Amino acid sequence: MHRWFEVAAGEGAAAREYLSDMTAYLRDRHGVTVDGFIEVFGPLSASCHLMIDFNDLADFETWWNGLASDAGFGKLHAVEQAISIEGTARQALLHSHTA
Repeated sequence: MHRWFEVAAGEGAAAREYLSDMTAYLRDRHGVTVDGFIEVFGPLSASCHLMIDFNDLADFETWWNGLASDAGFGKLHAVEQAISIEGTARQALLHSHTA
């Protein structure tokens, strides 16, 4: 899964902290493989990206369905909402292809 959002002006330090906290939380609490990235556009603009790997769709669905009752995730999601530009969050479930 790929989730990303644009970071609000002046929130760069908070975005880096958010990515560290979110990746650690998802890895430690949910046991998923996750990486966080900051895409830098220029001195005042950036995007946060989370890449989360699942073994299969069933694992994703189990994880996804459990998020609503996860208070810790809810707190981190509230941080995302506070540091992002409203309306810029997107996510996509990607399917890996190998030759």
